[in-house]
Amino acid sequence: MIRDFVLIIGAMKSGTSSLFYYLAQHPEIAACIKKEPDFFGLNSQWDKGWGWYESLWPQGVRQGQLALEASTSYTKYGCHSRVGNPAQRMQSVDANFKFIYLLRNPLERIESHYDHGVDQGWIKHPLTQLLAERDNNLVGISKYATQLAQYSARFSANQIKLVAFEDLKHNPNETLRDLCEFLAIDADFTFTAKAHNGREERKYWSYLHRLKDQYPWLQALSRYLPKSARQQLMTLMTRQARAQQTKLTVAQRELLLGELQADLNQLQRAYGFDIQRWGLVR
Repeated sequence: MIRDFVLIIGAMKSGTSSLFYYLAQHPEIAACIKKEPDFFGLNSQWDKGWGWYESLWPQGVRQGQLALEASTSYTKYGCHSRVGNPAQRMQSVDANFKFIYLLRNPLERIESHYDHGVDQGWIKHPLTQLLAERDNNLVGISKYATQLAQYSARFSANQIKLVAFEDLKHNPNETLRDLCEFLAIDADFTFTAKAHNGREERKYWSYLHRLKDQYPWLQALSRYLPKSARQQLMTLMTRQARAQQTKLTVAQRELLLGELQADLNQLQRAYGFDIQRWGLVR
């Protein structure tokens, strides 16, 4: 039985994939074959049982290694009917956990979340309409202190590490060293930047999905293009996508800050996270 885990628990659109692929390079870490198995999060995955979960490390986990995975559903408690209580489920198993929670400026996270959902096809409504809904997951996932409360009630503070997305992006070496010290693994290991080829392919097909109504022939044609030609097409589509990125209006920012302010204050007061770095203090 695998006993020692390091779980990247979120937040969605805050660099979890980048951190997973960084940490997976470390010899004292055994990476899950699925970056995001959602075992403790999605009810349908939890029902598959512990044996299925352990099978996601077919290479085995050697003594002294930490089993790594990164499922953003673990900080979507109360945001989706398909998500149970991940922290409660983790507490129920005989295993040791350390948690890494990546936190991003919540307004920027919401913009990225919305664009991602539109690209993937599972967000079909205007942002204004979604923000008007009383219980929308764009806001719920951004209430970091609320999500953390499920973990702090069940696990000790030395098992939970908060990391700013901005630090991972701009100071990766220092951030990774700090994380290695938190995980009690060799902090002198040299990480290298890793290309996420699988993610680029998924991004490519998501852009095609978004353009299928405008260019219905493009998706069929793309299946016959060599990879080099797909990459050139991806460059063109990405350039178009960058021009279409969502930006919150002043009114939307004020509305969201009003909804998030109490949670932000709790994040600083209870967990010592400096929210002033985001410039969102009212």
